[in-house]
Amino acid sequence: MKVGLIGLGRMGYRMALQLAEKGIRVIAYDIDKRSMDKINEERNNSIHVESKCAMVVSSLSSPRIILISVPAGKTVDNIIRQIKPKLKKDDVVADCGNSLYHDSQRRYKELKLEGIAYLDVGMSGGLYGARHGASIMVSGDFQHFETARPILEQLACQNGLHYVGSSGRAHRAKIIHNSIEYGVMQAIAEGVELLRMDKSTNLEAVIEAWCNGSILSSTMINYAVQALKDHELMEKIDGVIGGGETGSWALEEAELYNVDFSTLKNALDHRYKSKRNRKRFAYKLIAAIRNKFGGHEVVKHE
Repeated sequence: MKVGLIGLGRMGYRMALQLAEKGIRVIAYDIDKRSMDKINEERNNSIHVESKCAMVVSSLSSPRIILISVPAGKTVDNIIRQIKPKLKKDDVVADCGNSLYHDSQRRYKELKLEGIAYLDVGMSGGLYGARHGASIMVSGDFQHFETARPILEQLACQNGLHYVGSSGRAHRAKIIHNSIEYGVMQAIAEGVELLRMDKSTNLEAVIEAWCNGSILSSTMINYAVQALKDHELMEKIDGVIGGGETGSWALEEAELYNVDFSTLKNALDHRYKSKRNRKRFAYKLIAAIRNKFGGHEVVKHE
């Protein structure tokens, strides 16, 4: 079985390794030569890197499945524009990034006019999930989900693959998922900051206790422990919290439906404030947690 994979960044690179490990032949491409060199250094016979985007499609037989793992927006459109002339009826393009769902619905309609399938794929689990099995939501035409299922199952954790409806539903769910994530991180960071005010408290021990049997136990709490134990990281970084795009989209969605999503609004406000108040411990902890689960860049002291 073969699959195309365009985008070998933090997530795509690990997806390629996961698929190869599961016996899938991966035909890959990235605009950044360093990313392709990194894959070549793996010397994995199940992963072949092409020098041009369109050559990924040419190296597969129909019905082709092309996974895209790149930043949202024009980059996705540019890739589709490059590969579309090579695609044929019932080939499947699966966007595994965090695209705005309105864009996903537009791409679905444009490709459907030419008989080409478009699936929007919401992936959660961070870097670990991309490499060892993620939580995956998929939307688009069900028949094309079934075509892509054998590949997507190899990327999913146990019971982690779910079809969630017509085009755009998976990416819409993913931006809301990310927004809940914002609020959870903010709550954890502020609570830990308050705990820290009593210097006699063994902070790491408290959070580790929360990881075991507590109703707060979660993957996010586990990442908080990892961040707190990484003393070098916590000492060197400023509390500048990056990201925020998917949260902003979700806030617009909440306003559209007149839903009070004040938890998200609060978390977004603090992301903006973090650029001015870089020394606040809660902000540093959120930046460190994001680095741990997603490899997101941190700002270090100048």
